[in-house]
Amino acid sequence: MAAQSPTSAPGADGRIPYLDGVRGVAILCVFLAHLAGGVYPHDVPLLPGLPLPSLGGFIGVQLFFVLSGYLITSILLREAAAHGRIRLFAFYGRRLRPLYPPLLLVCVAYALFVLLSGREAPHLPAWGAIARALTYSTNVPLLWHGVPDSKWLHHSWSLAVEEQFYLLWPVALIVLLRFGRGTAAGLALAGAAAAVALRAVPLLRPFSYEVLRWDALLLGCAAALIPLRASRPVTSFGVVIVLYYLLVPRAQELSNFDFLVGALGSVLFLLHARSAAWVAHPLLRYFGRISYSLYLWHVLLMRLGWPGWCNLLVSLAAAELAYRLVERPFLSRPQAAPELASVAPPASAIAEPVEPSTRSASQAESLAVRAR
Repeated sequence: MAAQSPTSAPGADGRIPYLDGVRGVAILCVFLAHLAGGVYPHDVPLLPGLPLPSLGGFIGVQLFFVLSGYLITSILLREAAAHGRIRLFAFYGRRLRPLYPPLLLVCVAYALFVLLSGREAPHLPAWGAIARALTYSTNVPLLWHGVPDSKWLHHSWSLAVEEQFYLLWPVALIVLLRFGRGTAAGLALAGAAAAVALRAVPLLRPFSYEVLRWDALLLGCAAALIPLRASRPVTSFGVVIVLYYLLVPRAQELSNFDFLVGALGSVLFLLHARSAAWVAHPLLRYFGRISYSLYLWHVLLMRLGWPGWCNLLVSLAAAELAYRLVERPFLSRPQAAPELASVAPPASAIAEPVEPSTRSASQAESLAVRAR
């Protein structure tokens, strides 16, 4: 096995530098785009007068989806290689443990705001939004209406897309690995192509852009199943694509082509990041560590109508506090999820080495799998 690059070798805390760096790039794309142009028309931007907001939020979420699919698949493969089986209920428990407390905190804060401020009367829509956020079903109303039913917690749609995907993917992977990693990767690519095709159906367009996003997740899964190697000039196209969507002002209307290019560009960016020292810069790694809390809090705080610079400072402070007081304790706590269900794929399907970590599956997953 080839030696790991400094950016892909786990540090003393078990975190892999380039993965935190990719998370940092992704959350900065989302955060800066929202600060610059707002999320909804009445938001107060950080820099009023910009010609048009960029699509940084779009490409940031694409990066998160690709990274999540890649990491979850790598961890499942590593667990199967180490234990000869994938323990489904233990996997689901490890998945929720670091993710749910920060989400619950945000929902409690929103509930208190609704009760104390009176700005969200009548309360029924707010309680519905909280219930959907906590059950990972925020994207469901889009199936019927094509528009969000809450501007305060609507950004939890991406968490819903991921968690719904991860209810099915581990089970599917167990079955597919019986036919080999190549077959599993081929069907993941076929699934990604199907999502692209469904988005092209006119009747599905009102909601498909936030519901049918599994192509990016499945491309990340395929990248974990097939050891991909590409030259630096090729993977650098991923950097160009990310910068284009972040920096070039353009209309917010997205095409199916944008989603495909964004997903493929995110895969190339991930490959580029493995050996790119700049991705592991301490500042990017810091934003990667707080990315989940920053994602949860910044949209909620922007709804308050504060000036843009105030949104910037308060969002960063809230994310730092939430990470230190809520996220990190759950990330570092030993995990002992019960092995309520386990299925063993054939050894031939899991013999190849997967993405690095010297820690156990439980520790690695807590440190590496957070969607944000």
